Amino acid sequence: MEPRRKRMRLGDPETFHEVNENLADNRQDVDTAMASNDLVRLLLQGLLSLGFTDVAAELERKSKIKLESPSVGKFREHVENGNWQEAEGLLDCLQVVTEDSRRVSLVIVTWIIMVCLYQAIRFLFFEQKYIELLMCGEREQALDTLRTKLATLKYNRERLQDLTLLIFGSIKKDARAFANPVHARKRLLSSIQHHVDPTIMMPPNRLQHLLQIALKFKKQEYLLYNQPSDTLSLLSNFECTERYPERITAKLSRHKDEVWFVKFSNSGTRLASASKDCSAIIWNVENSESPSVSHVLLGHTSAVCYLAWSPDDLKLLTCNNNPNSGDSIKMWDTRSGTCIRTIAEPKNPSCCAWAFDSKMFAAGGDDKSLYLWDIGGDVQKSWANLTTRGMAFFPQRRDLLVASDYEVKIYRADGSSELKFKETETIFTLTLSKDGNYVLLATGRHELHLWDIQSCQIISKYSGYQHSGYALHSSLGGASEAYVASGSDDGSIYLWHRWNSCLVATLQGHTGVVNCVSWCPQNTSIFASCGDDKCIYIWGPKQAMDV
Repeated sequence: MEPRRKRMRLGDPETFHEVNENLADNRQDVDTAMASNDLVRLLLQGLLSLGFTDVAAELERKSKIKLESPSVGKFREHVENGNWQEAEGLLDCLQVVTEDSRRVSLVIVTWIIMVCLYQAIRFLFFEQKYIELLMCGEREQALDTLRTKLATLKYNRERLQDLTLLIFGSIKKDARAFANPVHARKRLLSSIQHHVDPTIMMPPNRLQHLLQIALKFKKQEYLLYNQPSDTLSLLSNFECTERYPERITAKLSRHKDEVWFVKFSNSGTRLASASKDCSAIIWNVENSESPSVSHVLLGHTSAVCYLAWSPDDLKLLTCNNNPNSGDSIKMWDTRSGTCIRTIAEPKNPSCCAWAFDSKMFAAGGDDKSLYLWDIGGDVQKSWANLTTRGMAFFPQRRDLLVASDYEVKIYRADGSSELKFKETETIFTLTLSKDGNYVLLATGRHELHLWDIQSCQIISKYSGYQHSGYALHSSLGGASEAYVASGSDDGSIYLWHRWNSCLVATLQGHTGVVNCVSWCPQNTSIFASCGDDKCIYIWGPKQAMDV
C-alpha cells in the first residue's frame, strides 16, 4: 500500500518552499534546454564557417536542432544567388525584433516599432535588387521596383530620392559600393540580420564574436594582466605569469639637480632624461638592470624641461624653459651626441613633438605661440595666442593634437584647426595612445581623464594622486596599453587599470615629487620614472636590487 501523500495547504511554510523549489527546478530545466539549443546552433554555424559541411549535417541530424528554419535558409540562399523573385516570397518568414518589443507593455507602441523594422528590412532588400537591375541594364524592371516596391513603403525618403536619381545615370557613387554582387549581398544579409530576431536568423560569426568578448572581459577583469593578446589560449584557464612593473631594477643618479622628464626611445633600447641642471642624458638601457651613460648633452643655458625622440631614433629635441636664453630648442644627433642646430623660438617652450616620418617637428609653450618646422629648421607654419600644455602628432599623418589651458584642438599643416573638446579645469599634460584614438589629460581636478577622440567623450577617470600645479607627465603602457601610470607630489607612482579605472598599485621609491613616468614601448614590463630627488628609476617585475 502506497504511503499517503502529504496534503499541501496554502500558507504552510513547508508547502511554500516546496513549490518554490519545484518552480526553480522547472526554470533550470528550461534554461538548460535553451542553452543547449543555442550551443548546438552556435556549433553548427562555426562548423559551416570552417567548411565542415558534412560534420554540421551530422550534428543537425543527431541533435534534431536546425541552425535556421528551412524558409530562412532558403531566403538566405536565394539572396546570395540573386534570385530576387523567390527571395521576396520568403520575406514574411523573417520575424523582426527589438528590445522594446520584449518589454513594452503598450501594444500600440510595440506595433509601431515592429512596422518600422519591417519596412526597414523590405527597403534594404528592394534597394539591393533595384541597384543590381540598373547595373545589369534592366531599366524597366528597375523602374518598376522603384515605383511599386520602394516608393510604396514610404520609408527613408531622402535615400529614395538618391535612388531615383540613379535612373538618370548618376550611379557612380553607388556602383562602387555594389560593384561586387557577392559582397553586396552579404552586406545586405548582415544588415537585415540587425532587424531580425536572432533565434530566427543568427548573426554571422556569432561564436567567434562571443569568444572575443570573453577574452576581452577576462583581460579587463584581471587587473594584473600584462601579456600580449597572442599569448592567450582558449584551451586552458587563464594564468598570469607576468605582472606589471613593481620593483626597482636600476637607479640612475648622474644628474646634479631635479629630473623633470624621461622618455624611452622608440626601439626601447635607450632612455633620454631632461634635468634642471641644464643637461640631458642619453642612457643605454638594453640591459635594464645595468644601464650606462651613452651621451651627456650640454649646451643649454637653463633647465631642460622636455625632450622628444624622432620616430627613427636618430635625432632628439630638447626644450629650455627660460624665455631669455636664446636656445629654446636644440636638435641632437643621438649617435654622436652632437648638437645639429639651435632654434630660438618659441620663447619658453613647454613641449615638442615629431611627425611620424621624422621630417617635421613642432613646439609650443607659454609665449602663446606654436611653430611647425621642417627637418632643416625652416618654419612651415605658426599659430599665435595659444598657450601650449601638451602635444602629439597622430600616427601616419601630420595632424597635431594640442592641449592649451582648457581646450584640445587638432592643428594641420595647411593652417586649419579643429576644436575637439574642452575641459572645465586647467590642462597640464597630454599623452596620446599608440593608435591615436585616445588622449590622456592631466587636469586641475587632481584627475587624469581618458578621452575618446572620435566620440569626444571621457571614457575613464583616474584619481588618488597628489598634484599641486606643476606638470606631471603620465604614461599609457603595458600590454595593449592596459595601464595608466602617473607620478605624484607625495613621491609615489600611481598605477591604474586603463579600462575600469581601478587603482592597481601605489609604488614607493622616490623621496620627492615624481615628475614623469615613461613606459618602454617594446618591453611592456618596464617603465622609467624621475623626480625632484635627482634620481631616475627603472622599474620591472624582476627581483629588486639594493638601493
